[in-house]
Amino acid sequence: MSKTVSDQIIERLHAWGVGRVFGYPGDGINGVMGALNRHRVAQQIEVPRERREELTRGTRARDASLEIASAESSAGLRRALEAERELMAAILRSTGDGLVAVDRTGSITLVNDVGETLLDVRREKLLRRRLADTLACAGRPVRLTPTARAEGVAYEVTLEAPQQMLDLRISPIASGGYVLLAREVTGERAARERAEQQVRLAATGQLAAGIAHDFNNILSVVLTHAQLLRNDPTLPDDARVKLRAIADQARRGGQLVRQVLDFSHRTPTRRQRVDLAACVRQTVNLLERTIPENIVIGTALAPGECVAEVDPVRVEQVVANLAFNARDAMPGGGRLRIELSRRTVKEGERPPLAGMTSGEWAALSVADTGFGMSPTVQGRLFEPFFSTKAGKGTGLGLAQVYGIVKEHGGHVDVTSEVGRGTTFTVYLPLADLRREPQTRAPDGPREAKAPDVFDSADETLPTGGGELVLLVEDDATSRVASAEALEALGYRVLAAETAEQAWELWVRHEDEVALVLTDLVLPGVSGAYLCSALRRQDRAPVIVISGYPIDGKDSRLVGVAHRLQKPFGIERLARVIHHTLAGSRR
Repeated sequence: MSKTVSDQIIERLHAWGVGRVFGYPGDGINGVMGALNRHRVAQQIEVPRERREELTRGTRARDASLEIASAESSAGLRRALEAERELMAAILRSTGDGLVAVDRTGSITLVNDVGETLLDVRREKLLRRRLADTLACAGRPVRLTPTARAEGVAYEVTLEAPQQMLDLRISPIASGGYVLLAREVTGERAARERAEQQVRLAATGQLAAGIAHDFNNILSVVLTHAQLLRNDPTLPDDARVKLRAIADQARRGGQLVRQVLDFSHRTPTRRQRVDLAACVRQTVNLLERTIPENIVIGTALAPGECVAEVDPVRVEQVVANLAFNARDAMPGGGRLRIELSRRTVKEGERPPLAGMTSGEWAALSVADTGFGMSPTVQGRLFEPFFSTKAGKGTGLGLAQVYGIVKEHGGHVDVTSEVGRGTTFTVYLPLADLRREPQTRAPDGPREAKAPDVFDSADETLPTGGGELVLLVEDDATSRVASAEALEALGYRVLAAETAEQAWELWVRHEDEVALVLTDLVLPGVSGAYLCSALRRQDRAPVIVISGYPIDGKDSRLVGVAHRLQKPFGIERLARVIHHTLAGSRR
């Protein structure tokens, strides 16, 4: 039987001496096998120990790596959280809204600088304090008005003493509680109310101008017929007195209409370069003789500093109206202060009032220590016929002030508090002294001056000698009254309703017509175009009349002899016609 490889190896090992090879004593195959077995067990025991040591070293290395990674991750997380906090703080500081966060109990958990200012309590006293308690401790009356919002709940908050308005938005937090955003809107609301008031007053002015035109026509008829009857020599004295009262009231009505037209910016102005201090001083001198002695008048007027291109008569009217309004607010006496100063509005600077442009302005203030006004009254202050004087005022004084100031490119502001008095401030643009002053065209029509309210019934009126007057008036009642007045003054009359009819009469009677008396507002072709056509004929002088203020700068009115503003009486009509005809004969 052949030996296997294992037998041969064993035999060879036996021949060499197994004990010497492995260092173990033994004899024969049994000893070798025993030695081999012991060596194999030793190897099996030794390998796991090395593996364990290797695994231990790896675990320690991995633990160290994890500890390093964890430390680096924690540091990064801390840096990220710090960056988030800085970003949130920057956002809270930079926002213009006040932010307050409250938890489920209503306690404040977060507030930014603006919120701290609005609540008027230091931050350390706010945190963890109930919002309701904080508001109550402020001690200011609060009025909440719900407003429509797409998300959350919104209120308009009005705080009194002093008045402050906030736009408040409330949004829920998913984890519980609410975020309140409050924005200061006091100035914004005031500007919006002023803009709305401007629109409302402009619409009122348009309506007032139309009504004023109709009223002037009515008053002209009343005044003319009253004077025609009063000139009847057979009239009893008591009837003459009553007719005089009717005429006087008609003129008074005309003055009120003039104030309405001032409000609607329809009154022409005669502007010139004026030292406002001198103009105001002249008005104050008159006021000192009319204001009661229990009202002390003080002034601060810097001469020469405020030069503006204005109508001085209109500026005096503004000062007088404001002073009389202050007088009525102080029936028991008080102090009236009138000041004039220069105000510069720089480019990009927020002006005192919306709409004011950059440049130089005059600030004219009239302050009193009277009753003062509530915000509701201030909102309607410049409306025509609005008055708080219980039947004692017409409600047109401040409306006239508003219209005159606006006509001069200015602005009016008012500050008032009930029981503390009122201050009106009028801003007028100053003139650029480097430029030539504005001048009125010398060939514009002259306005016939009105006589005193009480005309002398005994004064002899100039009359005509049968001259033919072409009368153009679309209002039938006014046309009849004017024709009767002309005939009573000794003139013959050709009456027309439209410019077309007037032109036909002119063509047929141009050699006879001595004077044309025409209304400016006519149906179809206007009276101004008729004046322009008649001027080219250069045959007879033209006098224009109107219930609206007449613009003397209208180029179509160049060459017109006079302009008569309705309502006018027979006295004015007689003198103007006589003066015009006398001038045309020279």
